Amino acid sequence: MTKLERWRIEAGLSQRELAARAGVGVSTIGCLERGDCKTRTPSLLKLSNATGLPIMSLAKKAEGLNPIRKHPYRSKTENPESPITCYKNAQSITFEELARWLGNTTRESGRQACAAMPAKAVHIKALAAFEGIGVEAYLRQYGTENGGLENAS
Repeated sequence: MTKLERWRIEAGLSQRELAARAGVGVSTIGCLERGDCKTRTPSLLKLSNATGLPIMSLAKKAEGLNPIRKHPYRSKTENPESPITCYKNAQSITFEELARWLGNTTRESGRQACAAMPAKAVHIKALAAFEGIGVEAYLRQYGTENGGLENAS
């Protein structure tokens, strides 16, 4: 059972009612509860706002969250100073998973996000939202001494 499903049941809502409340499709709710879909960040943000659950908890099973890989793949092109790379390595996720969390569909977009320096503000904002924290908290946790962030304005 996912945290989303647990929350929905405790709130006494059907999948259809939750989908209407959040402004997403019923199929999105179903696949998130089964844990077998690649939902884009905008849908996760809508669900997070509707439920109060952090985005990260919407994308994972409640028990046995994402098994940690012992040796996350590191590309020769990823920038070790990038807060995106620090995040990817701390979470032990693949470029493909990172790209999904950024709202993209290709592994290459995840690799490019790790290679970019300074990191793109839009990527930092998406991952901070995914974690349910602010940009400043994200940079404190995953940033480098200078933050490694492009001008966000």
